[in-house]
Amino acid sequence: WASLSQDQQTARLKHWQRQHRRARTSLERVVGTLLTRLGIEYIEQHQIGRYCVDFFIASLQTIVECDGRYWHDQPGARLRDAKRDTWLTVHGYTVLRIQEETINNATLLEAVLQERLGS
Repeated sequence: WASLSQDQQTARLKHWQRQHRRARTSLERVVGTLLTRLGIEYIEQHQIGRYCVDFFIASLQTIVECDGRYWHDQPGARLRDAKRDTWLTVHGYTVLRIQEETINNATLLEAVLQERLGS
């Protein structure tokens, strides 16, 4: 991997992600529906560097990640998320992580998105 150029690494990652692209989770469907209703333009499952983010809002250089309990309570998940967030932040992005409990509360979710995304 280290012997590959940055372009070669990116091409391999994109190929792998196309092969392994997954369907939206129920949490992502809820957030995507609300973003659309609020008139916020976004790109789903967007590649940034070596990461594929849940939602990318280009106009704000903001990433929205939906953190469900199943995946994000796994051993090591918080450390991986922190490393990912650090890399994204260093590269000029704002990362908004929304926990499952917030996503499942429609009123709270809308308030968080409006406050953080200025819609």
